[in-house]
Amino acid sequence: MAGDKQKQDNEMNQGSISEMILKRSILKHIRRNRKDLTYGAGVGHDFSALGEMVITHGIADDRLPYSDMDITVSEMAYQRAMNQLALSGAIPVGIHIVMLVPIHETEQRLRREMEILNHLANERQIQILGGHTEVSSSVTGFTVSITAYGRAAAGRTQRKPVSGDCLLMTGYAGMFGTSLIAASKKNELMSRFAESYIREAVIEKENLDITHAAETAALSGAIYMHDISFGGVYGAVSQAAEAAKLGICLEHEKVPVRQEGIELCEFYNLNPYLLLGTGALLIACSKEDAGRMEEALAKEGISASVIGTFTEQKEKIVVSEALNMRRHLLPPDGDEIYKIF
Repeated sequence: MAGDKQKQDNEMNQGSISEMILKRSILKHIRRNRKDLTYGAGVGHDFSALGEMVITHGIADDRLPYSDMDITVSEMAYQRAMNQLALSGAIPVGIHIVMLVPIHETEQRLRREMEILNHLANERQIQILGGHTEVSSSVTGFTVSITAYGRAAAGRTQRKPVSGDCLLMTGYAGMFGTSLIAASKKNELMSRFAESYIREAVIEKENLDITHAAETAALSGAIYMHDISFGGVYGAVSQAAEAAKLGICLEHEKVPVRQEGIELCEFYNLNPYLLLGTGALLIACSKEDAGRMEEALAKEGISASVIGTFTEQKEKIVVSEALNMRRHLLPPDGDEIYKIF
């Protein structure tokens, strides 16, 4: 029995690792070795900064059916890296590419992925700096890992949120996870939903890009930003509070979620607020700047709303008047998307 308990404790869910494991097994062992480190590894930190150089990372593999949304693994890894770079306000200058290739793959697949990355880099005048490609029997799916380098924008300053600051959100809860489900599980879903309704749940891949929203927010008083990805909205909000070393009060009804997302998640018994949310963004700003932030984003065609407030108490809570609910917001541990894929 003790052996079974130890095995269970050592097992990890797919997706973002839990904050507890991240802290005790990874972050605890990172030492600050350079004086020019201005922003480093931490819960809720999407980039690191060494002097004027900003570094981010994006990874994707074949475990999720990106191709059903006409997205390649390389595009997904690149978009994640660019999204996180945008949160720092840095200007992208280069990328380093690592590809882990299963033995059953073909040279044609390699060539296609590199053609896509070359096209994406050329669009922004980003230099491909090099990388590594390895064929291995240890990997079961094509995996692309991209490290992105940027130059910090002059005059861009950041501070930690303080008690009373607002947390805004763009996009929708679980928007990418819902889209993947709709695109890949259409035949199953048609037992309950009309085909046109399922199509409505699939977002355009351009909606995964948060760089414009981040740039607009940065110019409108954003003091901290965090992308919503694995672990969903609840996971990202928990990480944002941890990064600020504050508590947070999240208002459940104010978190934007599409009706298609709610119904498709109900079909598979998933929580849309813990579902993969790439394409959505959290923005912290002062209470005084919140209205101006919403207006600035709206002018760019980006909807945003205040979903919560940072608090002096360290409690992370979700409240709902309609549901008469007040409960603790748990740190992310995996992602709902892996209950299906």
